Amino acid sequence: MTPLLVLAAVHFVNLLDFMMVMPLGPDFAAALGIPMSHLGIVGGSYTAAATVVGIAGSLMLDRWERRSVLTWSVLGLGLSTMTGAMATGTWTLVAARMAAGSFGGIAATLCFSMVADLAPESHRGRATAIVASGFSLASILGVPAGLELARRGGWRAPFLVVGAVALVLAAAA
Repeated sequence: MTPLLVLAAVHFVNLLDFMMVMPLGPDFAAALGIPMSHLGIVGGSYTAAATVVGIAGSLMLDRWERRSVLTWSVLGLGLSTMTGAMATGTWTLVAARMAAGSFGGIAATLCFSMVADLAPESHRGRATAIVASGFSLASILGVPAGLELARRGGWRAPFLVVGAVALVLAAAA
């Protein structure tokens, strides 16, 4: 797998991890006894953590070798996503989602900074578009696949599968 495709796959998994939660909300809310009014907290916890850690990380990430940090952040994303499948209530799910968002924020920041490093200036726009296509692919393919997976295997299945894919990508990174 080329480095650009690894970055695109990381970005796809990161975005899928973020996007899959709200469509699954009614399923895990019923299973865990989470009030529907708290689904915004669950969904927003990933985004809030990704924002804070992504911005903070962008100020410090140049101190370390990017490939190593990407590997660790994708590993953390995978493990914390899988931890979400073990949630027992609102706050354990929020904690798992905040952890996933923290690692996801770093991964997103690194994906685009690594594109700038890897792609020659004349191809940088195309390379950035390839990585950014993860958003569209996660919306078009990933969310429906996650919902189908949840229909067949329960609400925990998408968390486990997305987490496992992230672990494979950590090895590829």
